[in-house]
Amino acid sequence: MIVYAYVKKGEHHRNGVCQDTVLLSHLVMSSGSIRIAVPQNFLLGVADGVGGHRAGEAASGLTASLLSQAGGENLPVEALRIRLAQVNETIAQIARGTEKCRGMASTFVGFYRLGEKAYVLWAGNSRLYQVTGDAGHVMQLTVDHNQKNDWLENGEIDSLDGVKGGEALTAYVGMPEAGFAKRLETEEIYLPGTKRFFLTSDGIHDHIPPEKLAELMGSGRPAEELLPELANEAVAGGSTDDRSVVMLEWEERGE
Repeated sequence: MIVYAYVKKGEHHRNGVCQDTVLLSHLVMSSGSIRIAVPQNFLLGVADGVGGHRAGEAASGLTASLLSQAGGENLPVEALRIRLAQVNETIAQIARGTEKCRGMASTFVGFYRLGEKAYVLWAGNSRLYQVTGDAGHVMQLTVDHNQKNDWLENGEIDSLDGVKGGEALTAYVGMPEAGFAKRLETEEIYLPGTKRFFLTSDGIHDHIPPEKLAELMGSGRPAEELLPELANEAVAGGSTDDRSVVMLEWEERGE
């Protein structure tokens, strides 16, 4: 299978670093574009340093690099969950014990293929989208971990319509609380009919209207054109954040 990635540093970081990090099996990158083939079993991910906080680039980089060393492509999915919880604790310990890293954290979304199955794992508001069918139907497979979605899930509100605020994250890698393992979500993905998968940081999806995002992702256009256009559309929508998108061309085994 072929994976494409595009990472572009935003304009809002004063220190000139990119706080997004992309994981492509054993490759970790935080700038540029690439096209690579992945092995039969693989882990893809997008990690995004939280909210521009201090050392956000360190948190996202550690999340991706520690997972790249974890042998995740051969782990049962539950063991991968445990490994990600260990990464969470490592980052939380560094954030507690190192002044320059105080408060560092990262969101994470991962796409994991193991044998005939695939899974999504996530904490925070980085997302996974699935494109199915010849018409390019686009589905968001993740739900952002934030206050307003928690209010909705807990029955405190009936709808997100008209809700202002509530964007603060309620799950991320580097959580000091012991509840990370409970907040980390894992779901098996229904694969028949799949054409593509997209992993995005919020610098992309928060600044493109859902209808336009679905139109672009479902267009079937070549990745070399499509990924930079997604980043440019986000800028047109007001994004000054780092912008990361990973696209997987899906192939059923044996094809």
